[in-house]
Amino acid sequence: MTTIYRLQKKEHNYVVLDKRFLQNREISWQAKGLLSYMLSMPDDWQFNLRDLAKRSVNGRDSTQSIIKELIAAGYIRRRQLKEKGKFAGNELLIFEVPDSDVPRTGKPDTESPEMDNPEPEKPSLLSNKELSNKSTKKDICRKQVYDADSNEMKLVDYLIKRIKINNPNFREPNKQKWSDTFRKMMQIDNRNPREISELILYVQTDDFEMANVLSPEKLRKRYDQLVIKMKKGALTNSSTTNARVQSYQFNPNEGEE
Repeated sequence: MTTIYRLQKKEHNYVVLDKRFLQNREISWQAKGLLSYMLSMPDDWQFNLRDLAKRSVNGRDSTQSIIKELIAAGYIRRRQLKEKGKFAGNELLIFEVPDSDVPRTGKPDTESPEMDNPEPEKPSLLSNKELSNKSTKKDICRKQVYDADSNEMKLVDYLIKRIKINNPNFREPNKQKWSDTFRKMMQIDNRNPREISELILYVQTDDFEMANVLSPEKLRKRYDQLVIKMKKGALTNSSTTNARVQSYQFNPNEGEE
């Protein structure tokens, strides 16, 4: 007989994990333990072998063997980083489910077949002030991977939906590439995600701009010009159109029946 004692109230120092990897008989208990530790850390945590070896009784060689086991099982993937075309080190990509079950963008697919629209009707977008201000210049310039719940991917999905209202045959773009442009707009250009979403609505309801701004790159390149045009239009358009721009709240489902 076994009795498990748990904390009655968890306020700090706890983590929520998909426990399928803990039930995987194909990997060792040591691999499960190391993977649990890695998944408990923040998403932008930088792992290195020397630091991991210091955090348990396993030595460097033993820790390296466990990492190799997780790589073979598909829970870790090593990716080379480059700066200006030169090798700049390795990055570890950590997965809760085996890499073979993950789309090649590098993160688990958060949508399931029964969840055609996993976002709430009016999902909240973080403001620039709420975004992390601890990113280094290297972090800002380096390409990242974006999941469905990120501000960047929400903006991508919204832009695609607005474009498809005007052109149902619009070809699906590289969402990760588009997300990275939205990241640059927020982190480098210091654009507010709410303002970006309002500008998306404007360009895709403007008779001229809807055919000219069909990507985040175009939106970023002409951002200031488009903001000025949008504000001028809000002053000269009818009160109905003006009210729509003023009261707009980000809604990825707008335009759908």
